[in-house]
Amino acid sequence: MPRPTIARCIPALGLSVLFIVTTAQFAAAQGASPSDPPRATDAPQATDGPPAASTGGIAWKIKTKGQDFDKNPLASGVTQGPDGNVYISGLVVDKSGMATVAFWYSEDLKRWTRSLIDDPPGSAAVAIVTNPTVPEQALMEGAKPGTGGFSAVGGSSEGGMVWSWADERRWVSQVVEKSSFNDLTVSEAGLHAVGQLDPGPKGKPAMWSAPDSLAWASSTIAAAGQPLAVALAPDGTFVVAGFIIDADGSAQIAVWQSSDGTVWTPVESEELAGLATSGALEWTPAGFVLAANENQEGTGRGVILVSTDGLEWRTSLEVADDRITALGYTGTDVIVFGAGRTWQSADAVTWLEASVPELRGYTVGAMTTLADGRLVAVGWRGGQKDRKLATWVGKVTP
Repeated sequence: MPRPTIARCIPALGLSVLFIVTTAQFAAAQGASPSDPPRATDAPQATDGPPAASTGGIAWKIKTKGQDFDKNPLASGVTQGPDGNVYISGLVVDKSGMATVAFWYSEDLKRWTRSLIDDPPGSAAVAIVTNPTVPEQALMEGAKPGTGGFSAVGGSSEGGMVWSWADERRWVSQVVEKSSFNDLTVSEAGLHAVGQLDPGPKGKPAMWSAPDSLAWASSTIAAAGQPLAVALAPDGTFVVAGFIIDADGSAQIAVWQSSDGTVWTPVESEELAGLATSGALEWTPAGFVLAANENQEGTGRGVILVSTDGLEWRTSLEVADDRITALGYTGTDVIVFGAGRTWQSADAVTWLEASVPELRGYTVGAMTTLADGRLVAVGWRGGQKDRKLATWVGKVTP
């Protein structure tokens, strides 16, 4: 089965703010050795996945429009599991505005079922990945708590949260105190989450690594900032994107790079100047692809930037009248989502823009590529009190 690909949502609704909370003591644990840089296991190669879509577009069809999902849900990630089912991570907001973590799964992409999870209100999942370190047979039989199959991260009032898949109906949770998590990636060495250590105004951006989803060890990225997204190249290079608050109180995009996940370099690039926060970042066959939006009063401007090493960046796509909500890839193609339209490129230089009526009125938050080459996207429409989820299936056209 090809490795699942996951699109990251730009948290325009302030999802990451849920996890800037006061927490207690950090659970110390051991992680991967800094002398042995992790290699990406979910990063695409030029020959991985379904055939490249560079010669054609993608035909999208909406599959569900609110049915089977709880009231006021929000989706943060979508992926296909080793059991063939498709899984969505996110949250449900109650009448008081309190969020509670939620996972849904589907066998046929038509009907969705919410998994059972015993977590209190005030929690949410922001990223989900397939954990390849568990033998396939163990996954099919139902992995025991802590051994994965899937892993997801997020937060609660108690601290950073890690969820491990027991089976399609059950998840088990773990609190990593003194932390908040905003994104997750996986390598041969295990899981890597980014967020804040000692969350709050004086919190420090950090990465946590764990070989088994149970024992997490942190490394500080910088003195200040809020990481929102992480990507990992096949050679073990990490890139983390987020924001810092400048002297006048406004958010400015921040990017950090590391060859081992321990020692970090702040990226200084004229191409990043003037951009606001970003939560959409992927390693693709074209390199690291970063989506950002510029704060402009009365209008939005979306920007796609590309880098082969995480240090030198170039602007690849500018969208003057739209905001980018998510990005992903399939085969060798990068896919960017805006309001009712997409952009697609095999080289992150030449882009094919397409108007997609099926997406109009919705915010696409995540996308994944299935083993059979189809694409699945999840998004929502409506406000805080009447939000509804929707899912789409995309097929590459000649």
